Amino acid sequence: MQAELKAILDALRVGGSPITNALMHFDGESDAFLVYSPSSESVALAGDDLPVGSVVRFDLDVYSKENYLAISEAVVSAFVLAGWTWFGNSNDTYDHETKMYHRLIEVGKERGLSYE
Repeated sequence: MQAELKAILDALRVGGSPITNALMHFDGESDAFLVYSPSSESVALAGDDLPVGSVVRFDLDVYSKENYLAISEAVVSAFVLAGWTWFGNSNDTYDHETKMYHRLIEVGKERGLSYE
């Protein structure tokens, strides 16, 4: 699931430019980047007293000095078109020290479970 998420992010372009992305922590320098992290997994479907499907959710934190709304829209669109579910965004914030806007986006996808 994480590999699929990474492939979507690596292919993402906003204004023709890629958006730098990293798992859980970014310590480089960029005017715009995205940090992704697993947030939860829950049972989505059960049968014969066993979970047979789950929903895996990820948090996508968008940081940008300027176009965070365009990045956010591109992220949501890319994931929805790839068959993921968009669960919403957090309140937008602005950090005066880094001069960056921040928006958290939550996406998820169902997956089947097997016990063999």
